[in-house]
Amino acid sequence: MLPSRQRMGITQAQKKSRAQGGGGQDITLNFDHLVTSRDYTGALALITTLRQAGDDAVKKEVRAGDVDLWTAYLQFHLGDYEASLKTLRAKREKVKKEEGSGHSDGDAKPHAASSASLSLSIAIVLYYLGKYEEAMIEAKASPQSSRKYRLLLHLSSKLNDDATVTEAFEYLQSKSDEVDNLLSIAAAHFDRYSFSEALDIYKRVLLSTKEAVAVNVFAALCYHLLEYQDVAQEILQQYMQHEKASLFSANLAACIISSERGGKEAERYLLDYLQKNDRTEVECGDLIGHNLAVFRGGSAGQIFVQLCPYMKEAKFNSCVFNLKRGKWADAEETMAQMQPFSAVELNLKGVVLAVAGIEGNRTDKLESAASVFEQIGGSPAEKDTVLGRLCASSALIIRKRAIDALVYMESVKDYCQGEEQFKYNYAIALMSAKRYRDAEDQLRQCHDKSITDSSGYIMMLARCCIMRKSAKDAWELYLTMETSDASFELLRLIASDCYRVASFFYSLKAYDVLERLDPTDEYWEGKRGAAVGVFQQVIAGRETGAVLIEVVSALRASRSDEAARIMKVIRKWAKQEGIEI
Repeated sequence: MLPSRQRMGITQAQKKSRAQGGGGQDITLNFDHLVTSRDYTGALALITTLRQAGDDAVKKEVRAGDVDLWTAYLQFHLGDYEASLKTLRAKREKVKKEEGSGHSDGDAKPHAASSASLSLSIAIVLYYLGKYEEAMIEAKASPQSSRKYRLLLHLSSKLNDDATVTEAFEYLQSKSDEVDNLLSIAAAHFDRYSFSEALDIYKRVLLSTKEAVAVNVFAALCYHLLEYQDVAQEILQQYMQHEKASLFSANLAACIISSERGGKEAERYLLDYLQKNDRTEVECGDLIGHNLAVFRGGSAGQIFVQLCPYMKEAKFNSCVFNLKRGKWADAEETMAQMQPFSAVELNLKGVVLAVAGIEGNRTDKLESAASVFEQIGGSPAEKDTVLGRLCASSALIIRKRAIDALVYMESVKDYCQGEEQFKYNYAIALMSAKRYRDAEDQLRQCHDKSITDSSGYIMMLARCCIMRKSAKDAWELYLTMETSDASFELLRLIASDCYRVASFFYSLKAYDVLERLDPTDEYWEGKRGAAVGVFQQVIAGRETGAVLIEVVSALRASRSDEAARIMKVIRKWAKQEGIEI
């Protein structure tokens, strides 16, 4: 069915725009306000009036872009496609002449278009006029963009041009993080991926057949598998209002709750459902028993062992169970007996290999893990899912390409903020991109002791503090630690990083402790440089004279003759300035 070719009447938004300031109050027309309130008729009338008043009046009012393009935009949204087409073609001829002469007429605005880019706008109007062949020619002549391929997908579907459908689909899939691209793929009923293709069919059915409420369950299942838990829950509830006793729906609802709020909440929900419907765990079968075991976590090990012989999922969950308890060798042994098939199963294999590689100091296993993650992240069915992008980022992090991983992590962070390990990995990537404040925010949101007690976490947090010019926080972090190899390494980091960013006072404090623990030339030279740096900052007024007391105290603890000479210079200057040290 062709889009409407009729002019639109005055909308409620337009009426509201014109009615503002009632009671006879005179309202000054403003172009931006008219467009924002969707009063396209008023905005177009204003441009027409301003044109009659002269170019200066138009330029003063319409500052956001080219007036001709705004005119075509307003005509298009008013449904006057022929007028919009005429305006755009006239504009293109004008631009071609300007391009041919090598200069503009001085009226060019920040959003002014080239003649080539105007071809796409013309193609869109032609599409709405039902002139598909002409629209295809214009669209193909336009520069590369997502909008171009969205239009090509619709046009090629109309014209049964399979080659262009494939080309457009592949381009849009490469940029499928854009909502409009996803909507275009859905609108064209064309999807190669398993879950997404099914979901598209379910949505079409739900839109066309209101009584097919059971399809909501399968649509919700697809959303759940694609990690869109909030949408899955919303759609599922629509069905459960009609079929409150559905065990399948209740089980799916519990899985969604587990993904969002954890196993305890999911277990509570499912047991409450069983009680209300007068059912027991035993009579509901192995699926419910297995999922309850997953939800319960701590008591699940033996149940997984019992179910392993005839339920593949139990084997994989046994691996997860062992990983969470630090039994990575047992998890690796179990995984070696299985052949992962789905993306989730392959992801678990990658995690097991990665943990085994780290714990066993095996670079070959780390590379194998990266290859598994890369396989998932690059697969057509998963590359645009949350899992696929997390796997792609994991592969890049293992291969020490954290900045590249950041692109993938940014695209899914809203879905993963409840996961501690994601926050930690995200912080690593942010630090690689020198976004230290953002990295610190992620680290401070971590509360899992297995993460926050690790030396890697502490070193990262200290570096973030130092790099955002808050070396005091890093020093206080050191003061909370017990004497150990980790605290010694933290001192080294504080000393060198603070020196690098000219936080010489805390660099001096760190080098002073290091020299006392291990009096080497390396630490003395660092301490000497930091002491001189602090002195220079005091002279320049960037540090208070009071810090010289600690500088002299630190130098006094050194055995070097050079320390005495530096103290002599500092004392002489301080005396001249009236500073007691």
